[in-house]
Amino acid sequence: MSAKRIKNPNQPIKTRVHNMYGGMIKRHEVKYWKTGRRKGLIRVPAIPIPFTEAELFEWTLNLGPVFRCPYCSTLLTPLVFSVDHEIPLGRGGSLDLANLSAVCKLCNALKGALTGEEYRHLRRSLETLHPDAQKSIYQRLKSGGFRWVKPKEIAA
Repeated sequence: MSAKRIKNPNQPIKTRVHNMYGGMIKRHEVKYWKTGRRKGLIRVPAIPIPFTEAELFEWTLNLGPVFRCPYCSTLLTPLVFSVDHEIPLGRGGSLDLANLSAVCKLCNALKGALTGEEYRHLRRSLETLHPDAQKSIYQRLKSGGFRWVKPKEIAA
C-alpha cells in the first residue's frame, strides 16, 4: 500500500503570502543612486518591515476563507485581494499589521493616498449623485489609477 501525500490546503495562500512579503521587502529596501556623481550613495534608506512572513500568513488566514472589501463590499478570498494601508505611509501611516487592510485591487488603486476614512467619505458622497455622474467620476478616477489596475478589472 502506498502512502499518498496529503496536500496542504493552505499551500496556495502560503505561496501568495511569500510573494507579497518578498514584494514588501523589495519595495522598502535601501535604494542607491545608479548614475551621476552620487552613484553608489544611498538615495532612499531602508524601512524595516515590523512583522515576519509567518505573522503576515497568520494575518491573512484570520481574514477568513471569504470576506468583503471594506470599501465596496466585493467578495474576496485570501488568494485574491490587495494589501492597503488604512493610513498611507506618505501621510504618517506605519507598516504595522494593524495599519493593513485587505481590499479589492480596484479600491486600492482608486484610494491612492487617501486615508480609509477619506475614501469611505468619497464613496458615500458619490452615492448621492445621479448614476451618470457617479459613472463619469469613477471613470475619471479609474483613468488616474489605471496603471495600478489590469484592464479587465475596469468595468463600468
